[in-house]
Amino acid sequence: MKHVALLLSIVCLLVFVACGQGDKTEKATVSEPEKATEMAKEKPEETAEMTKEKPEETTVMATEQQGLVDKARVTFESFMTDKDQSWLKENLNQAKGLIIIPSLLKAGFVVGGSGGSGVLIVKDDKTGQWSQPAFYTLGSGTFGLQIGAEAAEVIMMVRTQKAVDKLFTSSFKLGGDTSIAVGPVGAGVKSNVVADIFSFSRTKGAYAGVSLEGSVIKTKDKWNEVYYGKTVSPNDIIVKRSVSNPGSEALRTSVAKAAAGK
Repeated sequence: MKHVALLLSIVCLLVFVACGQGDKTEKATVSEPEKATEMAKEKPEETAEMTKEKPEETTVMATEQQGLVDKARVTFESFMTDKDQSWLKENLNQAKGLIIIPSLLKAGFVVGGSGGSGVLIVKDDKTGQWSQPAFYTLGSGTFGLQIGAEAAEVIMMVRTQKAVDKLFTSSFKLGGDTSIAVGPVGAGVKSNVVADIFSFSRTKGAYAGVSLEGSVIKTKDKWNEVYYGKTVSPNDIIVKRSVSNPGSEALRTSVAKAAAGK
């Protein structure tokens, strides 16, 4: 009897051990979705952090767009230190908006004619703050650059609300309904010219006096989408101010300081 009882004890022990191993195996084969569900229940905050969208992805994608914004700032600051562009600096507080084109190439260097890309920023009349940048292209058959000049830096001072409103359309031609004239050059110069937009330009650091009459301005919708991470119009960017990109801060600050005479 003792031997039988001992044998039964050993059998029970082996059954118990086998059941324990089976339970472990079952736990080890839990699927990945089940693991994720369990984690979400136990640590909801950590799970939310892991699944949160990463805004820096937009910044990486917008490298080309950010490069244009940075070049626009450099161009603007260069104009502000140029004695030939003193009128622009002295009257910057009268501007409703600025279109800054760091590099406007003449025909022969751009397929289909002359052109360049730039940004538009607009001042809020109530707060005096400058908007986030909207991307545009400027194109024409020729800009009449000086002989030997391959490109020009251009700043357009938007002086009327009518011109600002026109810039919210997908494209329009400069001249006619929206007038444009070459801006005054030099310090202490007075101008009696009436125009919706004044243009100021330089080639290799020297005054260029490029005429933009008849040029076509178009929005760069894809660039705006990439820079802000979603489909937006110039109206969304400038009027509604529904989007922003911290990469534009340096440009906007530089313009604000210059407009304030600092």
